[in-house]
Amino acid sequence: MPDVTPHADITASDLHGRSYLLRFLYGPAGRTLTVPVVCLLWAGVQLGFFVALAAWEKALTPDQVPGGTSLVEDTTALGWYALLPGCFLLLHYSRVPLRGFLNRLPDLLEPTAPPGAHAELLAVARGAFSREQLTRPRLVFTAIGLALFAYNAVTNFFPDTFYHRSPKWDSVRFPVSYAAARLWVLFVWGYAVPVWATEVWAQLSALVRITRTMSGRGWLRIAPYAADGFGGLARLKSASAWVSSLVLVAGLFFLAPMLRLVIWHRPLHLGNYVGLGLYALCAAASAVGPVYLLHRALARKKVQMLGLLAVAFDRINGRAAPLVERGGVAELADAELGRALDTADRLRAQWASLPVWPLGVGFFLKALATVAPPLVAFLWQQYAARLVP
Repeated sequence: MPDVTPHADITASDLHGRSYLLRFLYGPAGRTLTVPVVCLLWAGVQLGFFVALAAWEKALTPDQVPGGTSLVEDTTALGWYALLPGCFLLLHYSRVPLRGFLNRLPDLLEPTAPPGAHAELLAVARGAFSREQLTRPRLVFTAIGLALFAYNAVTNFFPDTFYHRSPKWDSVRFPVSYAAARLWVLFVWGYAVPVWATEVWAQLSALVRITRTMSGRGWLRIAPYAADGFGGLARLKSASAWVSSLVLVAGLFFLAPMLRLVIWHRPLHLGNYVGLGLYALCAAASAVGPVYLLHRALARKKVQMLGLLAVAFDRINGRAAPLVERGGVAELADAELGRALDTADRLRAQWASLPVWPLGVGFFLKALATVAPPLVAFLWQQYAARLVP
């Protein structure tokens, strides 16, 4: 049972785990320099270090690595230097709408909800970011990240086999760059990305658990006549859309190799196509996630209310039928059964008109973002093949 003792409003520190990286970014460093400045410095230090290293090993520009791949041509590495700090910056800002949504939950509660309902829901949200709840997803994401690290280490050890271009600036031909790049990739996929992915998982988990609790206990207030077309759940929709956008941003990690195809006309290899598939999964999850969250809340409440209105409709009909049979129209009007019948019928029509799948413009834009990049990569690959002999 969650702790339902009255709590103060939830704070930003309640909405992230306790990893060293997050405590550094959002703690002393973030308070001293601000989080955007820290992330910008992080990106600059990464980029500057590897540019200096590649220049020292004479693997920075295409003319220094003829027939191979220089750092300037490695758009995957260059993109990651900016994307990784950017993901943590967006994670920082994503806590603002989530915190606002959690602190304004009373606006979504039915008047019949118990006094401690908001405190219990905040306890559910805090629990989603507890060490106990984050351990399992963190281990899963770390295992996936280590598998990607191992693949990256092997591909750069045998660049001829996987990239069909040798040497490569971070291959074994340049041992110092190879060692430094592998340590950095280990940090990225073995630690930083699992930490980030676990936090996004916790945000989604908090939204799902809160929605499930409110819907299951009958606390969620849904207005079928609301102007937003989603039963008045626009706030829940915007909060979940923010979190799902983080998932879409994560997919950009796997789109970085496309720049190499577009700018340098270098063909994609097997790992890049696997990455495009992972991007499609991330983008699809970002599109379907908030829609499914609203669908569960709306569908359960819709079925419940239609059932109650059907019972009320039958009872009113049962009381009105004898009066109609006796011709007691005046008596029917005096009893206001006719008005009650009209009201029940109108409410039933309003609830029945709520969408089973509440699709908005954002869903279709994210769905387009899901299918467009892999298709563009395939078409450009065919075009680039004609340009490169």
